[in-house]
Amino acid sequence: MSKVSSPISIAENSAKLNKLNSFLEFNSDLLKMWASIINDKKRNNLKENIFKNKNQLLVEKRINKTSEKISMIRKNLREIDNNVKESMKIKMSADRIEEKLYKALLDPQRYEKNVRPSLHHSIQTNVTFGFLLNQIVEMDEKNQILTTRCWLNINWFDPRLAWNQSDWGGIDTLYIPHNRLWKPDIMLINNAVTEYFGSLVSTDIMTTSKGNVTWLFSALFKSVFHLNVKYYPFDDQECELRFASWSHEQSEIDLKLITSQGDLSFYMNNSEFSLINMHAYREILHFPTRNNVPWPTIVVKIKIHRRPLFYVFNHVLPCALISSMAVLGFLMPPETGEKINMCITTMLSMGVYLQSITESIPPTSEAVPLIGLYYLSSLSIVCLATVVNVITLNVHRSGSTNQGRSIPYWMHKFILVYLAKILFMTIHDPDSVALTKTARCNKSIRKKSILRDLKKTKILEDRQKYDKGDCECLKQKQKKNLNNHVFKRKQSIENSNKNVNNSLVRQKTESLKTYPRELTKVFFSIDSLKSTNIDENFTNDKLKPKISFFEKMVHTSILGGMDFPSESPEEKFFVYSFRRILKRIYWTLKQQEIRSEILDERKKIQWQWHQLANVVDRFLLILFSFATITTLGVFLILPAVFDNFVILSLLFK
Repeated sequence: MSKVSSPISIAENSAKLNKLNSFLEFNSDLLKMWASIINDKKRNNLKENIFKNKNQLLVEKRINKTSEKISMIRKNLREIDNNVKESMKIKMSADRIEEKLYKALLDPQRYEKNVRPSLHHSIQTNVTFGFLLNQIVEMDEKNQILTTRCWLNINWFDPRLAWNQSDWGGIDTLYIPHNRLWKPDIMLINNAVTEYFGSLVSTDIMTTSKGNVTWLFSALFKSVFHLNVKYYPFDDQECELRFASWSHEQSEIDLKLITSQGDLSFYMNNSEFSLINMHAYREILHFPTRNNVPWPTIVVKIKIHRRPLFYVFNHVLPCALISSMAVLGFLMPPETGEKINMCITTMLSMGVYLQSITESIPPTSEAVPLIGLYYLSSLSIVCLATVVNVITLNVHRSGSTNQGRSIPYWMHKFILVYLAKILFMTIHDPDSVALTKTARCNKSIRKKSILRDLKKTKILEDRQKYDKGDCECLKQKQKKNLNNHVFKRKQSIENSNKNVNNSLVRQKTESLKTYPRELTKVFFSIDSLKSTNIDENFTNDKLKPKISFFEKMVHTSILGGMDFPSESPEEKFFVYSFRRILKRIYWTLKQQEIRSEILDERKKIQWQWHQLANVVDRFLLILFSFATITTLGVFLILPAVFDNFVILSLLFK
């Protein structure tokens, strides 16, 4: 090992310098005091004492002593002045030792910064590598670039920078500018920028008397890494920083680690990412060259976890609220006609929201991010809810558009019976059908229709045909009664005025016009005819014979099998008109009864379709609510299940 010699004895000069410094510091105040006494005060005081004191001898003695002291002080001042000058010379020579050492070490004849330091060209240079992570600055998901601020500690041995401490005033450490020394060309292999050295902030390199060189510098590294977006934004990213010598192989420069655990003593937390761990290891790479030479590489792995709180409150919760609005569409009644409008508005809101946050999702085709799957599921739920609402509206309108077609049996059984019970829904008849059933159950209203009365009259007529004897007696008796009645009434009719007869006929026909309106609420029968307004309007004494005659005509017109005696043309016309009116009333009542039954049946069918739509809406409400909650739950729990970390603790940490 070559040593650099010294031209001056440093030990003697340092001893003298220390002695003079102590002497100067101790006697500086004293010298000032004595100088002031000699120059001004003492002389004046002594002269005054000489004139005042009568004893001349004593004064002369004191003056002699004072002069001796003054001469001694002057002598000491000369020695002090000489010592100060000598100390200044020694100090100047001591300050130039480091400069002379610097010039001696970097003499161009003995040091070349472009040559690798080694005792022999066949001996490799050992370089130790230390890594300190200061801050995670930024992560660019689009370009897959991680920006970190790091401090590097690189050490190596340079025999040309060694010296003997005793020859150079005990100097053990010397700081030299980094551009004056040889440095290993260690670079970040997975660098993402072209100006690599522009991001380095290097200071002076520290060298020791034994030839050990330490290079400490700070750098802003932009490294390329593989982005895994499978569980984004609950993802963990593992980034690598690979350092290696760009020009020298292992036989020339061998890289080694100071420690496998990275230094985190000066780490600053990042607002978006939390550091899980960091470690480094040494790896030997074999590049496809001619000799397949090994290249030592230092790999620093940084594992970070994304803080998902920002994404949950700004990206996930608004999407969940929009999806819930689509689910609430099933609670709207179909009669309002706003279900489809609400679903379409929700779907458009979802589309606009997804378009606004698309830029924040990493653009990659290797895997679909978890948040992308959640957005897709939410959008599918909203679209499917719109389609299903259209179907339920068509089901609701089926009762009025399918011309009274009833619900299929299997649909009625499984939906209106079983599914309604599961959903705790009560299926009841419409109000009009329920009122009709109540009216039919009332005892005050006849349960038999006019068709059944006619059937009974037919049966009685048939029985009368079989029973001839009874029928003949009955006919004879009826003929006698009718002849007597006709004979009695014949005189009254002849005496009455024709206008009166016409007015009676007119009143009878007018009263019959109002008759079918009152009979629409009840079932028509022969017995009910006696309790109608026709009987009540003719209860006076004058019309009692006419009413009995009217009742006989009603009976004879309905039975049809009995003979009616010949009367006047007015009576025949009245009987004929009344029969036509009865037939028309009967036909009207029959059609009205059929129409009311058809309307009730249609209302019942329409009400069943409405109830079917309500049951389907309730079922879809529960189904889509479960789907929305399940989607959100899977989105939050899935990373915790597969990555073995508690998502909620990291979410609110």
